[in-house]
Amino acid sequence: MKISEVDRTKLSPMMAQYMEIKDKYKEELVFYRLGDFYEMFFDDALIASRELELTLTGRVAGLEEKVPMCGVPHNNVKPYIEKLVNKGYRVAICEQLEDPRFTKGMVKRGIVDVISKGTIADNDLLNDLDSSYIASILFFSDIIVLTILDISTGYLATLSIENDEEKINDALFYRDVSYVVYIPKNYTNDVLKGMNPTIDIKSTNDYTSSLEEMMLTDYLNLQNTYLKLTTDQAKLTNYINDTLKDKSEVVLTSKVDTKSLSKVSRYFNFASYSILAVVIFIITLVLTSFKEKTVNKRIVVSSMNYKKHNGLILKSSLLYALIVWVLFSLLAIILLGKSVLNTRGLLLSLNTLVFTLQALTFALLISSLVNNKDAIGGIVNVVALGGAFIPSMYLPEKVVSISHIFPAYYYNNSNDLVTSLEVINLTTLKPFITNIMMMLVFMLVFIVLNNFVIKNKRKA
Repeated sequence: MKISEVDRTKLSPMMAQYMEIKDKYKEELVFYRLGDFYEMFFDDALIASRELELTLTGRVAGLEEKVPMCGVPHNNVKPYIEKLVNKGYRVAICEQLEDPRFTKGMVKRGIVDVISKGTIADNDLLNDLDSSYIASILFFSDIIVLTILDISTGYLATLSIENDEEKINDALFYRDVSYVVYIPKNYTNDVLKGMNPTIDIKSTNDYTSSLEEMMLTDYLNLQNTYLKLTTDQAKLTNYINDTLKDKSEVVLTSKVDTKSLSKVSRYFNFASYSILAVVIFIITLVLTSFKEKTVNKRIVVSSMNYKKHNGLILKSSLLYALIVWVLFSLLAIILLGKSVLNTRGLLLSLNTLVFTLQALTFALLISSLVNNKDAIGGIVNVVALGGAFIPSMYLPEKVVSISHIFPAYYYNNSNDLVTSLEVINLTTLKPFITNIMMMLVFMLVFIVLNNFVIKNKRKA
């Protein structure tokens, strides 16, 4: 007999009282104090008898048939509560609020405690090895507030983020959060109807977010598996929670220091901005100076062959670019130490060298196109500050797609790849080699365009 099928007009006074209390705690298992026992009825009794391995009996309640019932002694209730809570259930304790010896008629009863995994305050129910976290998320029109509490230790952490994609991206970038899950509206109903709603995520792609990714993936895989067995929300939730409680011992053999490598990745990604700014600005500024009338006249009347002159300028620009690369590499060693004194460091340094040379060829092209010194600063800002060093994970998909036409995308992608590899060999480095080749293609394109511009200007 289900609680939804009951004709309440026929219920006994005691059962009517129970139903009134149960209506307020539909999601909890109500432990209804009746003398020396806590009794459960209807669906609660069916669940408790199954989970606690109790004998399921029945009780006369004014209906044609007995209602399902099971119970546990009130003086030994804690082990039963602990077992239910560990299985993911919430337990509402309904106590007698009056002494039956001095009360005529129905004893007044009410809920005195609701116990869940994150609200256990009784030391007898707490496991010294586990935390007892409870979390809440509040959505307002302009802000999202996340609060996490461990009631067993008093630990409390709060985070507020403006309800805006740009602010969420900033929170990820500054590591205020590491993983954001976007759950679509009506997700539960759509899942139970057999639909496959899309869950979007944003991640920092670090160690913490990788664990969160694994947990989400495990949950979704279990959900899809158990959906083949039932579409009842309560049963589905219990199946998933029971399975997730099964633990396996895992031994991590990785020697990769993800925290240090995350710093390495951020350093070299930021270098893309710095290198573009320093190389392009200085080289274009110097080369544009040679186009001034007074300087140009001296070059024309000098005894030096123009080819030799251009060769010296090219060699000087190359030397300057290499000095910039060396300085950035030395600074990486000073700031990051042993983290870059290895194969990864060599690959990152090679990646930076190719990117620096690509910046050099781009600077030469700009110097051929631009004659006005005042315009150089604006061009450098557009090129260097155009999101070059912002990790792609924090950018919208459309922006990431467009960024494929810029060399900085391949440079940053290689940095992220090298710092995330568990094993370095030719197979795992194929994407890295591809990115290097793409930057070399950009170099070739800039050189060809530069020669084309110069030839056209000579003809003119």
